[in-house]
Amino acid sequence: MSLAHCARLTAEAAEVGVQTAGSHRGRGLAAVVVRVWTALFAPGERMLFYSAFETNESSHRVAANVRRRTAWDADPAVRA
Repeated sequence: MSLAHCARLTAEAAEVGVQTAGSHRGRGLAAVVVRVWTALFAPGERMLFYSAFETNESSHRVAANVRRRTAWDADPAVRA
């Protein structure tokens, strides 16, 4: 159970926010929903970004995981 949402959204930029139920953490779900969120916004003109507090190590791991491979790279149909 993980949810990605727009923590901030303007015409120029969108910031992803992620929430994962405690009982489902550590399974890679946050990275999956961030990739899907990215795929939904990627075709547009907005700058997409992910931010986290410096002390939020779990969030930094999610960001590192997402940077390795995006939904955009994984599925050519996303670009259609």
